[in-house]
Amino acid sequence: MQSAVGEAASVVRLAARSVYAISGLIWIGALAFAWYRYHQIHTLTPLDALVLKSATESYTESVDSRDSQGFSEKSSFTGYLPVVWVRYEFGGKTYNVEAWHDTGSSFRWFQERITRRWKPGSRIRIHIDPAEPDKPLPDLGLNLHTFQMSIALVIIGIFFAGLGYAIGRLGTFIIQHFDRLKPAV
Repeated sequence: MQSAVGEAASVVRLAARSVYAISGLIWIGALAFAWYRYHQIHTLTPLDALVLKSATESYTESVDSRDSQGFSEKSSFTGYLPVVWVRYEFGGKTYNVEAWHDTGSSFRWFQERITRRWKPGSRIRIHIDPAEPDKPLPDLGLNLHTFQMSIALVIIGIFFAGLGYAIGRLGTFIIQHFDRLKPAV
């Protein structure tokens, strides 16, 4: 009996540590994405641009897969991107281009918050790569939209850390309660 309880507790401890490891990897991903955004903010060239028009555009991604019985399944996801058409000058050339914030969301209202700020005739800050000046990134800065992916990953990591803690508590419960059981004679 002791051996079975000990093995069960070991398996549960291993499961808890595995979930903690997943949580750690998610947090590393959040840090890597935050560093990437920070790097973009400090290495891309900031410019002021004139807003010509703005909109929140939807896009649909479809995935074909097979379920456990081998039947074909098609699932789709609708996301939204804030898009702005801007005019700016760089290197002696005038650009009239479409720019979009590169982090989409499945919440239309979340993206519309940005496009409401991009009123035609107003000026916004964009960032460009001098090697590709016709592909600007709008609204890149220390704000929620720039770091929303990192924030989401941190929240998911907290969930997995809590799950690992709960699994670890289950191991303690197994040891405490099943040790009291007497083997059948």
